[in-house]
Amino acid sequence: MRILTTTGFLALAVVQVIVVAQFNVAQSAPFYLVLKSRNSSLNGAYLSPCHEGAAENALCPTKEPLTDLTYNQFYYNSSVPDAQYPYGTLGWNLQIGEGSNAIHVPQPMIFQYNDASNVAVPLIFFGNPTSVEFGPDNRMTIFSFRDDTKPLSLGNTNYSAHLSRWYVCDTIPSWYLYQTLAGAMGNAKPQNPSCQKVEVYRKWA
Repeated sequence: MRILTTTGFLALAVVQVIVVAQFNVAQSAPFYLVLKSRNSSLNGAYLSPCHEGAAENALCPTKEPLTDLTYNQFYYNSSVPDAQYPYGTLGWNLQIGEGSNAIHVPQPMIFQYNDASNVAVPLIFFGNPTSVEFGPDNRMTIFSFRDDTKPLSLGNTNYSAHLSRWYVCDTIPSWYLYQTLAGAMGNAKPQNPSCQKVEVYRKWA
């Protein structure tokens, strides 16, 4: 389903504000997302929202100068901002309208899953946010407290990992073919042959 009306945008924005207030979430200062990779064409590239549909954006790498700095800025929403590994969600502000009439609607990063693939595509859209974290080195990871490659036990709570399974792949999340950020599901190599390994870092604006 696509949200096509301003009324729909505003309703979703109100719901999101209520959720943020309910859980006392703190929003960080703005930052950019920068890639590190052995591939020189991706190393140092910024992640920029790229249009996928109504109010829907993937995250595309670019080495072009960022002419619209605000458009390319992200935020981190966390209920524990002072922890060594703050746990929360990545956010971006969707602008609706122009000039003095413009409004900015917060949107989270969500994962779009394909049942036939082990590659998920991060999208900036309305929905259930994907939780991420930023460590002391500003690297973006996903926290795991279970290792299901080994026998599971309800009493075993000693495992923890900060997973960086980020890639840049050719994807078609909705309508367009882009080179976008992607996440590998599990510890297997992505089945998408175009995927190239990257690390994602936060760079303060």
